[in-house]
Amino acid sequence: AANPPLDELKDPVPLPNEVFVLKRPGITFDGEVEGVHYRLRGSAVLSNLRVVFVAEEESPLAAVDLPLANTRQEKFNQPIFGCNHMTGVTLPINGGNIHSAIQWSLEFREGGVGTWLPFFYTLLKRMREHMEELRVAATAQAGSDSVPATSSARAVESMVKQAYVDPNDPSTLYLQTDS
Repeated sequence: AANPPLDELKDPVPLPNEVFVLKRPGITFDGEVEGVHYRLRGSAVLSNLRVVFVAEEESPLAAVDLPLANTRQEKFNQPIFGCNHMTGVTLPINGGNIHSAIQWSLEFREGGVGTWLPFFYTLLKRMREHMEELRVAATAQAGSDSVPATSSARAVESMVKQAYVDPNDPSTLYLQTDS
């Protein structure tokens, strides 16, 4: 979605069952959203459901959701010259405010990616497994109320507690606390 809700600190408002894992500053988003090309500096927030890019400067595109379930053709690039970056395509969500695929690039302008990459690829893999479970469940048990859960808060918390943190990666990990 274009311009998802942000709180007063310009952090994304969590969706139901969403667990934020990390926030990565020093990102440049380069992509086309609804026919308009954007190149914006800001931060990326990774959760068990999506990547949310939040722009630092004023723009008609203050933030953009890149749902993991709709992400395709993701690739990490380490050029000899220039910064590390990820590229991919995110398909629109039914009923969302974006009606065409977003081809995007996230450039890591500050520091390494040793914390971001393992989390991103693990959460993406878990989401794809979850989507396959839903597909199988829908065909096998049409009308059933049992729906497999996505990466639970407990599973994500376990990932964060066991994380290798790259000292050159400026990501901030979110730790869950019991309320």
